[in-house]
Amino acid sequence: MGPAGRAPSFASLAVGDEVVRGEVADTNGARLARWASESGLRPGPRATVGDDERDIARALRFLLRLAEVVAVIGGLGPTPDDVTREGVARALGLPLAERPELRRALARLYSRRGMELTSAQLRQASLPLGAVPIENRVGTAPGFWLQAPPRAEGGPGRYVIVLPGPPRELAPMEADVRALFRAWFPEVRPPVERRLQVAGYGESLIAERVARALGAGAAAPGLRLAAEYAAAGVTFATYLRAGAVEVRISGPPEAEAAVAQAAQAAEAALAPWVFSHDEPGLAPAIAKAASARRVKVAVAESCTAGLVGAALASVPGASDWFRGGVLAYVDDAKRDLLGVPADVLRSFGAVSAEAAEAMAQGASRALGADLAVSVTCFAGPAGGTPQDPVGTVYLGWADGARTGHVRRVYHGPRDAVRERAAWEALVVLWARLHGLDPEGSAHAARRAAGPS
Repeated sequence: MGPAGRAPSFASLAVGDEVVRGEVADTNGARLARWASESGLRPGPRATVGDDERDIARALRFLLRLAEVVAVIGGLGPTPDDVTREGVARALGLPLAERPELRRALARLYSRRGMELTSAQLRQASLPLGAVPIENRVGTAPGFWLQAPPRAEGGPGRYVIVLPGPPRELAPMEADVRALFRAWFPEVRPPVERRLQVAGYGESLIAERVARALGAGAAAPGLRLAAEYAAAGVTFATYLRAGAVEVRISGPPEAEAAVAQAAQAAEAALAPWVFSHDEPGLAPAIAKAASARRVKVAVAESCTAGLVGAALASVPGASDWFRGGVLAYVDDAKRDLLGVPADVLRSFGAVSAEAAEAMAQGASRALGADLAVSVTCFAGPAGGTPQDPVGTVYLGWADGARTGHVRRVYHGPRDAVRERAAWEALVVLWARLHGLDPEGSAHAARRAAGPS
């Protein structure tokens, strides 16, 4: 454990000029913080430095004053600006030494690729003295870890873990990293956690309902849960996801029963709009429901230009239930491809409830689907009317002989409107698959609560 019985702390250092300049986001730091948190460590500072050996060394020494574990990410490749190995060695006062086993592994790898192993590429075989390699299953540069000298004032051991920057190389190292956390801190147990993925409600209303279900009255800063949950150390938080909200109920390892009871109470308060306990995306939940009910799904898209279809097709096995989509951006395409009557377009316009319902009917008819959803909107920056300003979205649905629509008005730039419209289309699909009215109590409650 860390000082005074606290969980060991974790910090990360992202290396790269492109990260410092904001050209590349530090998604790796977020990924590692999640691995650490789920392993029982306490996530702390995240820092960024450029490709400079001295800056890397200074930042690492500073972070080691704050955390028991520091992950350094990026700068392990063969190019001249990849100086993370040198920076870590400088910070810890260690020499670099070529590792024969790494040299042999690189030689085999480059030989299989039909490439010559150059002196620049051989730099990847050198590690700070005493470092333990971590296999890179995708790229050429191995990661490594080593134990840092203890603090002058004593205390628990400190560790440095150094990992490649490309996310496709780092992600497969998850099991290795989590195993290291367990080996370094065997007494640490991860917190107990239950998650609920909720569609249809705004985040603020969800927080209020969960708080009431757990005996807190109304959601507010500093709220106190019912005595039995508070005594067990149970807490909850909400997180906005793509088209949904995640409710996370947590507690210390010994509070497993209390956390499970709290999650059950929260789910009852949010029924029937809890679509998953783990998977945050609506598309997998739609796939599961459509497959179980043997329902064929189709989409018709205008302003979203394929975003809805792409989300559905991203689920493995989508061809079993997803018939496809029609991208009809201009009025002629809506008329010719989807059969939207010309008088509907002339009288009500392409962004209207009537057009949205006709688009959904057309997609169902054209693609032989049991359930279809459509999206048409004024995404901006131009367009809109006094009644339907920029940001207005109409979503139609056709389910056999029944049709319907929902209207939303979103604020923000064009891409944000299009993205939120696509999310809402998934909510409509999920609701109809479960026999729920997308304009029913959940959405009415959300509108009454205002924007989240």
